[in-house]
Amino acid sequence: MPETKLVALPEFQELKSNDEYISMQPYKGEDNKSYIANLVRHNALTFCPYYFIEKSGKGSVVYFHPTSDLCGYKNIVHGGFITTMLDEALAFGVFPNFPSKMGVTVQLDTTYVAPALCSHLYKIVTKTTKVEGRKCWTSGELLRLNGSEPPVLCAKASGFFVEPSKLNLEHHVKK
Repeated sequence: MPETKLVALPEFQELKSNDEYISMQPYKGEDNKSYIANLVRHNALTFCPYYFIEKSGKGSVVYFHPTSDLCGYKNIVHGGFITTMLDEALAFGVFPNFPSKMGVTVQLDTTYVAPALCSHLYKIVTKTTKVEGRKCWTSGELLRLNGSEPPVLCAKASGFFVEPSKLNLEHHVKK
């Protein structure tokens, strides 16, 4: 049901039809072993998050709907999950700025503004604030969508991302 409401939103439809954005659900599929993909498979997220990434590298918009499985205290979404979603949204927003379309988080700062409640629809909006060679700075906001009411700002984040000079991370990761 939440996904049906999301795809019916005019703002969602506008993003979906906007040629300046790439629309994707990067955590779909059994082959994806990432943390968020596992949450999707275990139904901790009502649907696989939707990502709209500006082709120009100026930012992204992400929609998701956490269930009570992601609560840290009572009906409040765990802060670690919030930061993870902000990190992913910020990263996807800056990736188009890198020739390899890949990068890593160097620094991520999250400020919690209001409780993020479980079983609500959320939107993250990011914007790239500075690009310098293989470095990108970005910021974003997590908004709780409340139907016809104004969105509630739940968290803000800023991040610093780099494209490694060689994306050969294999020797750093034990198998």
